[in-house]
Amino acid sequence: MKRIILAIAVLMLLLSSSVGLVTQQAAASQPSVSQNTSQVASQPANPAQAQTAPRYGTGGKISLPPPPSSIQPSSGVVDNRKIAPPKSPFTLPVFGTDINVAGGEEVAIAANPTNPLNFVAGANFGRYTTTDGGATWNVGNLSGGGDPAVAADSTGHIYFAELGNTSSCPDNPYVYKSTDGGLTWTGPVQPLSDPDPANHFFDKEWITVDNNPASPHFGRIYVTASVFYAPSCNLGNYINNREVVAYSDNQGATWSPTITISDASHDQNQFTNPIAASDGTVYISYQYQNCTYNCNGLPAYNLITKSTNGGVSWSPSITMTGQPISYTGSSVSGYQYLYASSTSTGFRHNDQAIIGVSPTNPNQLYAVWSDGRFESTFVYQGVTGWHGDIVSTRSTDGGLTWSTPIKVNDDTVQGKDQFFPWMVVGSDGTIHASWSDRRDAAVNGFPYREYYSQSTDGGLTWTPNQAVADVGGTPSSFIGDYSGLAVNSNNSIVIPIWTDMRSGQRAYVDRGLMPLATPTPGGATPTPVAGTPTATPTQCGASAAWVNKMSLPAVRTRALGAYYPTNGKFYLLGGRSSDSAGSDVLNPTEYNPGTDTWTVKAATFPTNLVNNMGGGVLTISGTLQIIAVGGSAAGGTTATGDVRLYNPTSDTLTTMSSDPWPEGAISNTLPGGFTVFQNKLYILGGF
Repeated sequence: MKRIILAIAVLMLLLSSSVGLVTQQAAASQPSVSQNTSQVASQPANPAQAQTAPRYGTGGKISLPPPPSSIQPSSGVVDNRKIAPPKSPFTLPVFGTDINVAGGEEVAIAANPTNPLNFVAGANFGRYTTTDGGATWNVGNLSGGGDPAVAADSTGHIYFAELGNTSSCPDNPYVYKSTDGGLTWTGPVQPLSDPDPANHFFDKEWITVDNNPASPHFGRIYVTASVFYAPSCNLGNYINNREVVAYSDNQGATWSPTITISDASHDQNQFTNPIAASDGTVYISYQYQNCTYNCNGLPAYNLITKSTNGGVSWSPSITMTGQPISYTGSSVSGYQYLYASSTSTGFRHNDQAIIGVSPTNPNQLYAVWSDGRFESTFVYQGVTGWHGDIVSTRSTDGGLTWSTPIKVNDDTVQGKDQFFPWMVVGSDGTIHASWSDRRDAAVNGFPYREYYSQSTDGGLTWTPNQAVADVGGTPSSFIGDYSGLAVNSNNSIVIPIWTDMRSGQRAYVDRGLMPLATPTPGGATPTPVAGTPTATPTQCGASAAWVNKMSLPAVRTRALGAYYPTNGKFYLLGGRSSDSAGSDVLNPTEYNPGTDTWTVKAATFPTNLVNNMGGGVLTISGTLQIIAVGGSAAGGTTATGDVRLYNPTSDTLTTMSSDPWPEGAISNTLPGGFTVFQNKLYILGGF
């Protein structure tokens, strides 16, 4: 094994594609769980492989972005959306196989800022928790159950807000709290109240937390809601309503008095969406129509208001873009309807704006909503309505003025509805958006599936759309009023959640892994999380130093080391404790920087050919894994070309059944230098 290899061996592992030197294994079908149990929904270890050919947002999960020339503006009204320049696909999320979590609709999700693997989601009558980055989910519920909303504070406490679901006045909102990542809960506490509860009822509460250390209100929790005036609690004929907020400075134990945020002139409002900026400014968007219960055909406006004193007082509301939105759907009996399963059936939806804010510029805001300005019309129950697109706008002056809306969805055919968008801004400044989309159905067709796009230039352009859902489903008369989306603290996992109808009314998720995503130049520095090593800045000219940490459990040499970004831990694979035969180390060893501890894992290499391996961290079929190539045994003279995959999340080791490293298998050679670049493992030379 002393012969120098002059050729460069390249092991190409392409993201979510079956093309390449490695044959990907198809996943098993996704199990589902029933609601109100402690059963767990899980994702297969090897998510289903994607289509061989890139689909560019026309039905498959993309592996490469299309060239800009392949995206044409739609017919009809001019589409002024800017086409994003070609972008490395390795900064985009790679979605795996959908997970059928539980029954439910009106879904929401939030990420724990102290644990990049912890997300908590909810639906009507459902609570879902993952502690492994979305691979498996713990399913339960909390009392009450209407209109769930989830948020987390900087200490890792999770807050779950929902209505009491009493179907009578005042139907108060409540907040539950979890200190263990969403597995157990205390409460509830009532954050909002009304002085005339017999004639008012609450609807669609929302919750957010000011997690900005520079804010004078750092840690403050805000709960917002709509309050409808319905004399004698006639829920089917309310007169007007207002938007309200309350806040807590002691992690939800007690709350401020209820404060009205909407203007007196805006008395028909719904769907609050609050967000806290880096300087403590709080923004709340909501929708307004100048009417009473039945608003058929009247203009709708997306408004925004802000508070610079922690929610005590609020600015006059401003109309986003200065114009009413282009109302989507047919307005029938007080609701907006798109076609459901036929042209004679419909499901209700809305055009509410979802807002976000730059992590570093408190005056730079973003908004998305469904809008009909670029679309064609249809007729439902004799009423003409517009099909929907997803549009976005931004403000660089704290919401005073807004840019002209541009399309986010990049399909080119009229009559394909897009609806229920959600948006979240990562700590690196990337704007993530997901929505329900009918582009894969026939014109005026009915099945829909979840789609995704992102912007890394502050909402000026959007990436080619990616299909998230594996297949589509046809809506019933009610599929909720919104979807959800969350990104974790180190910007490595994004998880959309939506109501899916392929197997009944179910809450589905699909995690998108972004292992090689890089922040936009000039963007925010990600906040370090527990368990993640943190670099200490050193002034120019100052001396740096090494710091001794916990030693390995035993002497080790010739092992393969790798950092696993999903959980912020280091791993040593293989190696040996001496040069004597039989001293090979067959179990991976894990180092946790947060606790300065080593742990020997249960997974075991199938052979002792584990010395002098080459490798790194790659995404294979949507799953981030450590790959270990080649190797020999202590005291031996034979090398292997085996390619082994270690998944730290599931603590499993597998050997690829095909395509071994040729130099090890044929030439009895060990890897020389090696590195990973754009999800490919390069091995240079050998011995």
